[in-house]
Amino acid sequence: MKRITDISQLKKGDVIVSIYDDREIRREFLCIHPHNDKYSLFLNELQDGCEKFYNSYLKTSEWYLFTKSKEDYNEIDTMVIESLKKSISLREQSIYKRQRSSSRQETEI
Repeated sequence: MKRITDISQLKKGDVIVSIYDDREIRREFLCIHPHNDKYSLFLNELQDGCEKFYNSYLKTSEWYLFTKSKEDYNEIDTMVIESLKKSISLREQSIYKRQRSSSRQETEI
């Protein structure tokens, strides 16, 4: 999928996708806000208007152009899986640290 880093890369109806908090987030581009070019208007998956989407988010977060191709769906699934693996690894590290801390405290008693 093509990484989108600037609002000028989008045209009305384009869908962008990102992985956030282990979930897939999709937004359909409508237009740059008519009164403030620092943000744009998007629809969410339910075709409801989204809160302000600051155009700078495209540079600071990873957003990709979604064309609804089989390859795009596969790539999104892979990105979600990688995000979940990262989350699981962080949880496992947290458990391990607590267990080590707990065993040290028992040894000191």
